[in-house]
Amino acid sequence: LCLFSCWEIVSPFGLTLRLLPLSAVYGYQAQQIMNNSDGGGSDISRIKELTTREVDLSPARADGWLRLAMIASVERQPNTTISSLLEKSYLVAPLDPQIFVPRTRFVLEHWNNVSAGVREEALEAVRAGWLNWIQQHEIQMLPRRIANPAGRLAIALEIAKLSSLSGLAGR
Repeated sequence: LCLFSCWEIVSPFGLTLRLLPLSAVYGYQAQQIMNNSDGGGSDISRIKELTTREVDLSPARADGWLRLAMIASVERQPNTTISSLLEKSYLVAPLDPQIFVPRTRFVLEHWNNVSAGVREEALEAVRAGWLNWIQQHEIQMLPRRIANPAGRLAIALEIAKLSSLSGLAGR
C-alpha cells in the first residue's frame, strides 16, 4: 500500500513535490490487522500505533476513535478513557452508517461501563437509524448478538418503544 499521497504544491518559487501521509491508509492497515489478529500483544501495539497515527492526521475519523476505544477495552484501561474515545467517535460522526453496527454493538457490550452520555448517543443513533438509513432488520437483530444482559435489555426496550411508536408492535 502506498503510505503517501503525492501532491504538487505551488510555492512562490515554482512547483515543489511534497509527500503527505494519508490517514485512511493507516486506518485500513490497523483494521486489517485487527480482523486477522489473535489478540496478541504485538498485534494490539501495532493496531494502536497505526490508529493513533490515523487520528493524529485526521481527527474526524470516527472509525479510528472507535478502534482506539476497542483497544482501550482490551488493555483494560479505565472506563472513563473508553467513554472519552467513544464520545469523540460520536462527536465527529454521530450517524455514520458504516460504523453504526460495530459501534452500537461495542457500546451495548460495555453498557454497564460506558458513560450515560455515550449510552444516550448510541440510543439516538438507533432511533435515527430506525427511521432513516439503517434497516430495521439490522437493529432488530442486535439483541440476539449482545452477550451483556444490561446492553441486551437496553436495546430490547428501545426496539419495543420504537416499534410501538411506528405501529410495528405485534407484527
